[in-house]
Amino acid sequence: MYGQLQYAQNRTKQHAENYEDIYDRTCYSSMRLPGGELADENTFTLTWYTDGLQVFKSSKKQVWPLCFTINELPYSKRVKPENILLAGLWFAVQKPVPEIFF
Repeated sequence: MYGQLQYAQNRTKQHAENYEDIYDRTCYSSMRLPGGELADENTFTLTWYTDGLQVFKSSKKQVWPLCFTINELPYSKRVKPENILLAGLWFAVQKPVPEIFF
């Protein structure tokens, strides 16, 4: 797994001018520069996402799984179910409030 987490630093872009993954964005790449928040090769980042589903037709309550993916994994590995981290479940009438959850 450690070797796969080094993918972001070791990959070869197919087309230099294209955005091929999250690593190509200005914000991410500037944080990887020496002295940046992500300069240490052992640091990794997460993408948080959620999507609600109504549990019962007769109820307004929804359940929202809160998931993370590790950005430094290759995309093909990042989206595999075994590499998606379930951080929790939000069960309520309204969407999750990140400040409350964290």
